[in-house]
Amino acid sequence: MDIIGTLLSILGMGRDHANRTSDRKVEVARLNAEIAAEFGRSLDVLRAGRLGLLRRCAVEHPENPEIAAECRKVLDAQEESILQVMQVTADNSQKIAAGGWGSNWELALQKAHEMRGTASRSVPFIEGILLQCEAVLDGAARIPR
Repeated sequence: MDIIGTLLSILGMGRDHANRTSDRKVEVARLNAEIAAEFGRSLDVLRAGRLGLLRRCAVEHPENPEIAAECRKVLDAQEESILQVMQVTADNSQKIAAGGWGSNWELALQKAHEMRGTASRSVPFIEGILLQCEAVLDGAARIPR
């Protein structure tokens, strides 16, 4: 009876480990989806703000196209960065579905929490960049022509 009890306890521990691993995998997948959504929102904010800024550049400073070019350059760089992060989240989704982290879901969960923190700051960061571009345009409007 002792051997049967030992075998059952080993099987139970294996099941507990499998449940913990499954929980970690689900948590990583959830965080990855939140990261993708947050950066998607940042991209929407950036694209919406870009239209207004570039239109304002064209209307207020038609004689100074380098202002619009510089704003466009800054906004394009930010968009490219956001798209790269979104590609990473898409790759991570495939890796999660394939069980790509093996038994190291704790590390994956830690990295996902770090990335989630970064993602939560992305929209305010983009809004700050848009405000800085607006401030540049406001300053350029005060320069006598």
